[in-house]
Amino acid sequence: GWLMAPSDVQAVLSYYALRLPEVRAIVPVGNAGGWSGCVLWRLADVAGKGYCLRRWPLEHPSEDRLRLIHPVLRIVADGLAVVASPISTRLGATFVRHEGHFWELTEWKPGEADYEQPPRAERLRAAMRVLARFHELSRRYETVTGRAPAIVDRLRRWQSLQSTGLKPL
Repeated sequence: GWLMAPSDVQAVLSYYALRLPEVRAIVPVGNAGGWSGCVLWRLADVAGKGYCLRRWPLEHPSEDRLRLIHPVLRIVADGLAVVASPISTRLGATFVRHEGHFWELTEWKPGEADYEQPPRAERLRAAMRVLARFHELSRRYETVTGRAPAIVDRLRRWQSLQSTGLKPL
């Protein structure tokens, strides 16, 4: 669920420099319209700085996948301020495992999704420029050829849904 026990917050944050007594607000934001299956919480520290705590679903991604995604996000975030980069734990990891889930902490990025409204042409152009810049920057990471991991993951998830009796519309 979206509610998180203080003991879970304390356990996850204990890996980071941020401690529970420094957190003055924990607000569940669900999945914020995303498709990843993640559950998000917005945290604010006593100084007013915002953080995003993300709990990945049990079924994905794998530890290896996160070890691939996070360095790319760090490279991209250095050149694109709208991208959140995972904050390192005290031991240098970019995610932790707690209660079977992977968790990560990033800075909270301002903005508001308005995905329920058709985008205006100028806003759509701006979004496409940011997406193009994301891809330009991500090319700085080592190049790997083969099937895109995101497609392989979605295919696996689709096959899993089909095997449970769900049929396409």
